[in-house]
Amino acid sequence: MRSQSAIVVAAALGAVLVAACTISETGRACDRACLIALADSYLEALAARDPGALPLSDHVSFVENVKAMRPGEGLWASAAGTATGFRIYVPDPGQSAVGIMTVIDRQTENGIVPALLAVRLRVEAGKITEAEHQIGRASCRERV
Repeated sequence: MRSQSAIVVAAALGAVLVAACTISETGRACDRACLIALADSYLEALAARDPGALPLSDHVSFVENVKAMRPGEGLWASAAGTATGFRIYVPDPGQSAVGIMTVIDRQTENGIVPALLAVRLRVEAGKITEAEHQIGRASCRERV
């Protein structure tokens, strides 16, 4: 009976060690605070036009207004200032994703105009693997 208990305990400890090694190799999941901080970092890098400042996966999928692009293209090339303090965060730790809605200035042929921006990011092992932008015109900064 004692040997069976010892085997069960050893098997349970082995399972815990395997799980711990797997977590450390793949990185810990990003919790709510981590996802919000990542969204803020993303907006800062976007305003600075510097996708290299982010932990992007080597195979990141980037889409803007349903068009596949590369980081550095689209709003990355036309951002003209920081996002406003108006931000709505939608963190989803279960899916390792975060959404954010804000207003950001962008350079157009008519000068600098405010734009409504919705972003969705997916994170795996501490790297952004998916980034999606939906951009719309803001008709008046005072209304936002």
